[in-house]
Order: sequence, then C-alpha cells, then structure tokens
Amino acid sequence: MGLQRKIRRAGHSVVVTLPSQLAELADLAEGDVVEFEYLGRGALRIEKV
Repeated sequence: MGLQRKIRRAGHSVVVTLPSQLAELADLAEGDVVEFEYLGRGALRIEKV
C-alpha cells in the first residue's frame, strides 16, 4: 500500500500535501515547478519541470 493523504479545499483549488521523504526522493524542493499529467482512471503523473 502506498502513502495516503486527504485532499482539502483552498479557495477554488484542492490541496494535497507531499511527505518530505517522498519530495527528497523525487529531488523536489520549495519553489520548484511541477507539471501534472492526467493518465486516466484517477491517476496523475507529477514531474519536475
């Protein structure tokens, strides 16, 4: 089973937090820009730009 997080609303957007350990593994840091790609059936790909 993977990591789970609840989605919350912030204005007209939804927010999900990323655990710091996962961000480190993906080489993501505050201020980085990421791109989201919808893969279908509830799946997303997040890639650092």
